[in-house]
Amino acid sequence: MVKSMRRWEGYITPIRFFRTRRYRHAASRYAYWLLASLCAKLCGLSSKGIEHVASSDSRFFASLDSACSQSDPPDATPLINRIGVYVRYLALATILALGPWSGAWGQTFPFLKARDTAYVEKYHELLTVRPFVQARFTSLGIKEDDLSFSKYYKANTPLAVGIGIAWKMIGISYSMDIPFTWAVRDAPTRYFDFQYHYYGHWVVLDVYAFRYRGYFKRKEDAVDFFPKMYADRYGVRATHPLFGQHFSFAAAFEQSRRQRKWTFSFPVGLGVYYQHLEFNHPLTRDMQSAEFLGEAFCGAAIVYPFQRAMRGFYVAGEVTLGGSLILSKGSIHKPHPSLSWQTRTAFGYTQREWSLALTMFYHSLGIVESDNVRISGESGTLELALSWRFFRRQGKGGKK
Repeated sequence: MVKSMRRWEGYITPIRFFRTRRYRHAASRYAYWLLASLCAKLCGLSSKGIEHVASSDSRFFASLDSACSQSDPPDATPLINRIGVYVRYLALATILALGPWSGAWGQTFPFLKARDTAYVEKYHELLTVRPFVQARFTSLGIKEDDLSFSKYYKANTPLAVGIGIAWKMIGISYSMDIPFTWAVRDAPTRYFDFQYHYYGHWVVLDVYAFRYRGYFKRKEDAVDFFPKMYADRYGVRATHPLFGQHFSFAAAFEQSRRQRKWTFSFPVGLGVYYQHLEFNHPLTRDMQSAEFLGEAFCGAAIVYPFQRAMRGFYVAGEVTLGGSLILSKGSIHKPHPSLSWQTRTAFGYTQREWSLALTMFYHSLGIVESDNVRISGESGTLELALSWRFFRRQGKGGKK
């Protein structure tokens, strides 16, 4: 038994090194050097250190740079390479600075401190089983100048039922379509849709990866199906809740925690997407668009847990409003921003052993904005989920 314990301590010792003061000082000094080098590079000064590090990881980003060079003009390639180097330096500096110094940074900046347990209760069960019923909806909205409304072309997707299993922080889920739940008949949409929502303390991530082939449009007494209308999107949306030290997105929209008191925050963030469209429209002339899009937004969010007789019930909501822009050289000189907005709502009941909630997520992203037409892409989910939690960790007490 003693030998086994010593063996495990030998495995854990290298991990403990990253928590020592010596590593923290070295990491912070390297992070500051990276930030100073980045500022010098942006100001046009020469820096051998930057050129050395940039050449060392050139093989790792060779495929990304080559892909960018194939889709952009030759004169734009050096600019893209420089922007990629800047982003890599800034990301590495942030990881090195914030990772080992999370406690110290929390003392320096009050908004980075741990969340008050009087506002948020963390569940300590090891296993979570989560069956759910889900409806997905995706559409393309086209608004012409002579119309006061948008024409929506919708994907024909059925309801889905599935189950998710999570052990500590690692989880997996599987879902399958429910037969005879299509929106319309004789409109077979082929699709692949993956959406992932990560609800952290200070960062919320929405990841998209979907492909849809075939959309339909309703008329008065008929349905028109367009099998050659295609839409793809791959991207990520990062949100930071300002003044959200007591706000838990995980409690509001995932039920993995419990919000004890009502609070609010002001989410702000950025999004980057690759969007591909292909369809036939009179104003677009057999449009085939494949563009990178950038999005900036801000908004407000609130979560309100009921008390007394309705203890355990809660309601939550988030609304953001922003703009999207095509990331190309021409859009910098003549930008045509489009409107984008997103909303999340949730209503449910939660306690330590189980939770039941109805959650809705909807995102509208402006894709094309011109003088005579506006195209937007809408996607969202409506989900009813029941979560059971098992195997509470020893030594972790708590009230219901």
